[in-house]
Amino acid sequence: MKKYQEQKLIEMAQIGRIKDLIVRVYTDHVPPHFHVLKKDEFEVRILIKTLEVLNYVWQKKNKEISSKELKLIRKWLEEPNHKNHKISNDEAIEFAWGIINEQD
Repeated sequence: MKKYQEQKLIEMAQIGRIKDLIVRVYTDHVPPHFHVLKKDEFEVRILIKTLEVLNYVWQKKNKEISSKELKLIRKWLEEPNHKNHKISNDEAIEFAWGIINEQD
């Protein structure tokens, strides 16, 4: 039982989809960031505040996120969240990151 208690539970919140891109937030390290996945191509970590690409979690054949995809993400972040129209997708990401990465 002790070994189980020492393991960190990994949680994930799927925030939305932008065409073939999936936006997720995980229990993860600082700085606050979100993940964008493109099936069978890449998973990238992006800073919440600046939208700077931190790094790639994995890539297939060195695929990278395109400038067109980054523009789609920027536009999507400003739009109302599909689950709660009172906040933007950007605010939903920040909220989810804060909840699942709560410090003890």
